Amino acid sequence: MAIAGAVVVPVSPETEQAVIERLKGISEIEIKDSGEKGIAVVLEADEVGRLKEISEEINGW
Repeated sequence: MAIAGAVVVPVSPETEQAVIERLKGISEIEIKDSGEKGIAVVLEADEVGRLKEISEEINGW
């Protein structure tokens, strides 16, 4: 099991809710909190490679 923590920073405050909704659509992500500095998430997957795929997907948004 691979686990990582991250902070996702939306491009603008207006897009934060849309980003949260997209994150909720990824089963391996648990949203912990959101605030001024971004959205705190925990990523959990069977393999490290999957964590990388998820990160790359989010970066592509």
